Amino acid sequence: MASVITTTPRAPHGFFRPKPLVAGLIVLALLAVLCVSLLWEATVPGPTAATAPQSSPAPPRPALAPAEEAYAQALWAIHADVKRAAYDLTFSGLRLSLVHAQYLDAVQLFQRSAAEMLKVTVDGRDEHLLAAHPLSQKASEEILRVGDTIWPGEYLPN
Repeated sequence: MASVITTTPRAPHGFFRPKPLVAGLIVLALLAVLCVSLLWEATVPGPTAATAPQSSPAPPRPALAPAEEAYAQALWAIHADVKRAAYDLTFSGLRLSLVHAQYLDAVQLFQRSAAEMLKVTVDGRDEHLLAAHPLSQKASEEILRVGDTIWPGEYLPN
């Protein structure tokens, strides 16, 4: 009987298996990056304790005289009032932008109402007046609300 020798490929043993080989390459790459960064930090010049601080080109300002100090204190009260007024104006400007939008909506309602009323002249039907009245009424109420926002507590017309 003849013996047949067959060879089957065997899986590599030890370090040459795929998973340990990839893990070893990753570790080597990380070590290389670490070495390069350490060499870079060692060669880049940085500030040292031996360097003297740079003096500013402008000489320091002298202290205020007593009269100048009193004047600055008097201006400080005015500064506080001006700052508060600036805040008020800023926030009232924000409020007025909302009021402006309401006003424009009311004007557009008046325009729609007027356009509806003009249709009566074309076909003579009174239904256009009945459709225009609620638009005009809503626009009038909106204008009153806008006026009350701008001028609170003022006399409202009938």
